[in-house]
Amino acid sequence: MNDLSIKTDSAELVECTSAGLVVDVQMQRVTFEGRPLAIRGLTYKLLIEFLLSERRVLSTSQLAESVWGKTHVSDETIAQRVSLLRKCLSPVGEDLIASERNEGYKWLAQVELNHKSDAAEISFSESKTNSRSLLIKSSVLVALVLLAIWLFRLNSPQEAQHSQLSEHPLLLQKAFEFAGQNNAASNSIATELFTEFLANNPSNIDAHIGLATAYIERFVKFEGQELFLGFAAELIDTLTEMGAPVWQVSKLQAYYFDAKGEIDQAIFYYEKALEHNSEAARQIAASLAYLYVRKGRLYESLQLNLTVLNAQQGYTVLQIAEILYLSQATGLSKDWVELAYKLAPNDAFVVTQYARDLHTRGESEEAYSALEKFHGFNLGTAFSYTTLAELAMIDERWELADRSLQKATNLEQGYFYSQTLHYWLFKNNFTEDTVPRPSLTNSNNVWPNWYTARSVVEIADGDYGAAKRSLASAISQGYLDYTYVQIMPIFSPLVDDPDFNTLVNQMIRSVNSERIKINTSSLPDPNLIEQAI
Repeated sequence: MNDLSIKTDSAELVECTSAGLVVDVQMQRVTFEGRPLAIRGLTYKLLIEFLLSERRVLSTSQLAESVWGKTHVSDETIAQRVSLLRKCLSPVGEDLIASERNEGYKWLAQVELNHKSDAAEISFSESKTNSRSLLIKSSVLVALVLLAIWLFRLNSPQEAQHSQLSEHPLLLQKAFEFAGQNNAASNSIATELFTEFLANNPSNIDAHIGLATAYIERFVKFEGQELFLGFAAELIDTLTEMGAPVWQVSKLQAYYFDAKGEIDQAIFYYEKALEHNSEAARQIAASLAYLYVRKGRLYESLQLNLTVLNAQQGYTVLQIAEILYLSQATGLSKDWVELAYKLAPNDAFVVTQYARDLHTRGESEEAYSALEKFHGFNLGTAFSYTTLAELAMIDERWELADRSLQKATNLEQGYFYSQTLHYWLFKNNFTEDTVPRPSLTNSNNVWPNWYTARSVVEIADGDYGAAKRSLASAISQGYLDYTYVQIMPIFSPLVDDPDFNTLVNQMIRSVNSERIKINTSSLPDPNLIEQAI
């Protein structure tokens, strides 16, 4: 099944069709109504097995042997893979796989198998039709390639990246270049190019890494469909089987768990990558240091950022600013956040931290001005508008808070943090909108500040006991921003509560402990860094 060709009845199978699906067996490509479906790896093997089954029930032992190549695979593993295939086939609009209790699984739709021998019997008229179709498809393909080249030239990467990628074949170079352009369209092109390259070069490790990273990027930044994480997981398993460098596989695993919200697992694999290759620090520092901050490990994050500061990454400067802000070193954080703002004035994370820092120092109007300027360029995100709303709520500017949260919701319908604040405004009659209660259920893979956001809903409902339990969960997971819960009007009903004050004091002690360690560090002068850049 790893080969590109499959033989049945001594004839080479070239195509399978069923329920509108078309499987090009030689290219291992699945399409539905002309659109490609991202079905690869074990999921592709499972699909082929179903199509060749002649609609017979396949037992789990049969699937274990034919798909996994093992004598035994757990029923749960097989069920998860079948579920993933069903998700991949969702565009078809019907469930094509039946679960037969205590027996196995069965493909429901009629299947047609086309072999090479069939292709030789095509009539002359059909051949002419196919030729015209091929000509049209070729013309479209040429146009798409020209468009891709034009888009590439408009967004040409730096020369350093060209020299780094020049070791790869041209198609793979292009895939990496589009993947690095960081937008939904280029990500889609990159995944197609990686897939096309792997069809003819299935053992290329770099291409597997590139495709897995692109899938995770698509989930995190563009479409948010968990299906793509499943594809990435398959590729990571393949890389492990291929004997790819441990640090590269670990880095991918870390990014995968980061995307799933499993912070502890992500940190574990990032640290594992560093153990196997200390040079990898420059590639993973931003991600690992960010997770350290989320878990309250400020000193460790600072040390990691300082080790790669010579890389002149603007995000590294921002993280140092945030660490100093959270550790209450406001004098130092001012210089660092101003440097980050100079380096990246159009970055949402930079602008929001810059505004928070200004507001904390009493420069409220300057904080609002920075965010409004950012939003004026149509660069606003749900995160930046939610930050504006939080500052407005601190200053009791309820109309501004309401407008900002409406914009945040318009930009991202399911953004939990804006939903919780808007719900609190609704329950306290600060908005004319009817705001539904956000769902507080989760899969336990949540970030520490998620619990703080949940407490906002519980306070809005008057369930102060539940709110304190949520805050305790946030703190146990590493949440340290005690200033936030002290100054936000939302938490005012708890100000005189002894349990609440115990929780705040717990955060203060943790921050003080981190600050003592941070004070032993020798920080460079941000002004000198600016001059060097």
